[in-house]
Amino acid sequence: MKGNLMVITPEDHMRWVLSRGLSRLGYSVLPAEGEEEAERQLTQHEVALAVVDVDGPGAEGLPLIRNLQQMKPHLPLLVLTGDSSPQTALAALRMGAVDYLQKPFDLDELRIAVEKALEYERVNREVEFLRLETALRQGDFHLIGSSPAMRSVREIVAQVADSKATVLVQGESGVGKEVVARALHHFSRRRESPFLLFPCASIPETMIETELFGWEKGSEEEGARVGRLELAHEGTICFQDVTHLSLQLQRRLLQVLDEGAFLRVGGTKPVAVDVRVIVSTSQDLWQAVQAGGFREDLYYRLKVIPINLPPLRQRKEDILPLARHFLSRYDPRGRFQGFTADALACLEAHLWPGNVRELANLIERAVILCQCDWISVKELALPSEIILQEKQKPDKVEERPLRLPVENRRRADTKKQMRMEETEKTFNGTSRVRRPERSVRTNQEKGEGQAQSSPRGFLDRAETPVSLGEKRSVKDGSIRPEVFTINGEGFTITIRGQVYLDSLEKSVLEEVMEAVEGDQNEAARFLGLTRSSLVARLQKHHITTATKKRERPNRLPRRE
Repeated sequence: MKGNLMVITPEDHMRWVLSRGLSRLGYSVLPAEGEEEAERQLTQHEVALAVVDVDGPGAEGLPLIRNLQQMKPHLPLLVLTGDSSPQTALAALRMGAVDYLQKPFDLDELRIAVEKALEYERVNREVEFLRLETALRQGDFHLIGSSPAMRSVREIVAQVADSKATVLVQGESGVGKEVVARALHHFSRRRESPFLLFPCASIPETMIETELFGWEKGSEEEGARVGRLELAHEGTICFQDVTHLSLQLQRRLLQVLDEGAFLRVGGTKPVAVDVRVIVSTSQDLWQAVQAGGFREDLYYRLKVIPINLPPLRQRKEDILPLARHFLSRYDPRGRFQGFTADALACLEAHLWPGNVRELANLIERAVILCQCDWISVKELALPSEIILQEKQKPDKVEERPLRLPVENRRRADTKKQMRMEETEKTFNGTSRVRRPERSVRTNQEKGEGQAQSSPRGFLDRAETPVSLGEKRSVKDGSIRPEVFTINGEGFTITIRGQVYLDSLEKSVLEEVMEAVEGDQNEAARFLGLTRSSLVARLQKHHITTATKKRERPNRLPRRE
């Protein structure tokens, strides 16, 4: 069967002809004589299209179209009219009917009209789905974080997304309660239907009831205003700050949850809705119950699936992944390469009283103000005490250098001293190491010593470091950088003197392989490489992985 079609006409002969013809086309037909029987069929079956006779003998006319739309807002309607009533067909189209078919007609004309109406509805739903998907992409439904709390939240969302049970999301302001609600909707089967937010705290108390339930005017011609609860039919509605609802509205909301229907303001006929309800609040709902500001029966009805989001200061592991996520959101073209090491340290040190919302706003501000390739502490504009603590750390010039194990630092210092002694022997004829202050000469000394200039290619090392890109003039006319400071995301490397990339890569690989005790999988994860790429680099530098295991106090952290 192709689907359920409803035929609504008071004529027995017309109802029999339409039912027989549509059945021969492969459809399952639900015949109805009038509005009451049609309402009963709609509550029992899922109907793809309704064929309505609006001007036959005994037909209810246009009021039937209006009532059907109130009962089932998204039901497509195909109207049957006579040759002498084009105004009726046009009025039906203005009221929302998909198409009309003039009587008399044959079976082929009926088939084409039905297929056209179903195809129109299919395309309309597809366009609506794409529109909602675009809106969801512009919004945020990704649950970012590697902390145990966020892993638990993701597991709960995956388990209950397709359920119709109500969800209570609690947490401080700015922790991401709306993101959890959007994730519940996006990963459910209702993702093709609307997702609506109902901010209880921002709507005036005198208007909140009509905004939620809609209202009906006095005369039938004036129609009715649809509320947000009805607009979210077959979708999801999220009540934000639900404690701001009055006790009367709480009672009406409880009725909707229990019966699946409600009355518009001023209405007399119940409106049935199929909607998933999610409630978020930054207050303790049970304390509101004990204080008498919230109904206890509604509290237990809402707390079917509770989700508690801890503040950002209690899940420090999520700060850096969230910062990178917001950087990619506010910098979609990839103008920035990331954060400097000191910037990441300051982000982790901040307490974040505004939680995730404060972090998002801070990253957006930094993206607007930063004019470099890397976002530093300057653009973050964190509280002065955080930056002061970072500046007071020992052994710090501009950015934190990459810290090596103690044993490796001693070995590197020994090699550096040997190289300095060899250089001193070559150019000065002495084995003593040059003092740093002697390498800084005044302009007068430089002018007097032109006749005894250094050999070609020699470059005196200045005591003050030079940032990346800064260059010094050499007496032979060449220009070479003295010190390179390389900023990466989570690291800073300062290079003094000549260095070859192959040598640097080999040193990094040796240090990492020694730290992970030869575990290629762990080394590949830490370096952000595939295992095959790591093996190729190890073979290139003739590095063996058969390292001797020894006890180490710390292991390299896993790259998330």
